[in-house]
Amino acid sequence: AETCSPVPSIDAFRLILGSMTKEYELSTTDFDTAFLQSFVWGDGRLMLIKYWDIFEEKGVYEWISGVIYGDQRGGCDWHKTLSYRMAQELGFKECYNMDSIYYHKDKDITVPCHVDDPLVKAKPDDQKWFHENINNMFDTKGCNYLRPGSDLEYLSMRISTNEAGDIMLDNQLKIEKYLNDMGLTECNPTQEPIHKDWVKKIHDEQVKEMLVDEDQVKEFQRILGDAQWLAQTTHPTLAVACSVYASMGKKVVPSSLAALKHMFRYLKGSKKRCLVKKADNTDGLVVSSDSDWAGMYTLTGEVRSRTGSFITYNGMPIAWKSSYQQCKGTNYTEEEDLIATSSAEAETYGAHDTVKLGLHITNVGEEVNIPIQRPMKVGVDAAAAIGFINNTGTVSRMKHLDLREAWVQ
Repeated sequence: AETCSPVPSIDAFRLILGSMTKEYELSTTDFDTAFLQSFVWGDGRLMLIKYWDIFEEKGVYEWISGVIYGDQRGGCDWHKTLSYRMAQELGFKECYNMDSIYYHKDKDITVPCHVDDPLVKAKPDDQKWFHENINNMFDTKGCNYLRPGSDLEYLSMRISTNEAGDIMLDNQLKIEKYLNDMGLTECNPTQEPIHKDWVKKIHDEQVKEMLVDEDQVKEFQRILGDAQWLAQTTHPTLAVACSVYASMGKKVVPSSLAALKHMFRYLKGSKKRCLVKKADNTDGLVVSSDSDWAGMYTLTGEVRSRTGSFITYNGMPIAWKSSYQQCKGTNYTEEEDLIATSSAEAETYGAHDTVKLGLHITNVGEEVNIPIQRPMKVGVDAAAAIGFINNTGTVSRMKHLDLREAWVQ
């Protein structure tokens, strides 16, 4: 059975922020006990519940025909209710390339909704129209508008603006909470989130099987989860560190925890940093790709190469990724499609991964009327890889690489 409410990606949310111009406004609302506002089940489902009647002082059985809190199917039922009513009663269409983003073509309104937390991008008159209608359809907790000095809180992030119309997205309050939980509020900040010395120490301790106890493993997982949330939302500078430490997380050693605390000391000095959409920036979509060729080999013997992808829209970072490639960099295997024999090949793999991310962003943007130029241009910092990608006539023994080059073209 379907048990969840699909949510828009953070990339899509940031794309909408990056597309903001002075003619649009941002607002939020919150559905009051959203799941209880779902449709009564139309498939004949019934659920037998038992509760204690405090007046009769006895157990009572009842049949129910709709969602209650605690029912795993509640999120899915709510999503079906919201998407149906948004379409049938208000004229919205849910995006094909991203669930739970609704677009009204005639009024040019975009509404990404994270379960029961919608963010509304619309012109002033259409903002009023939307909130009046959604308040008539559902019980809500009112609406909040983004104004200078009046911020919006969305998924623990803070959206703010200034008189110039710039839009900022930050996680300062969340970072301060994490630092307090770790006892690092008065620590000295570091200049970088990850250092090769920590990676080497972790590897050496893992070789020696210097494993920590179960409580420390849980602490490591909790801290890494906090860092990953920041890396995915507002701090792309954490992407590499989180990816590397997560890949080394199967064996947690003392330096694993120390390395994470080093990362949060970096956050102590960068907690006020934010993603910015300048009001006058109209650069559009800018896509960049980079890679290293088995860059961890000298530290840990790791033979995989790493892809780095970074995408901005109108100057605001909207999507980024740092991950190991599914290919090997320094050892031979009979499975040819797992070999990267040069840095140029690693760069080509990286360009392939970045183009996939860029096309996804492009498809979402086009569905909600965000101008995106075609064909998409990708910045690649390797002349040899660019030569590979641009060369359509050479027959190569590297069939797997030729296929990826052709796909990128």
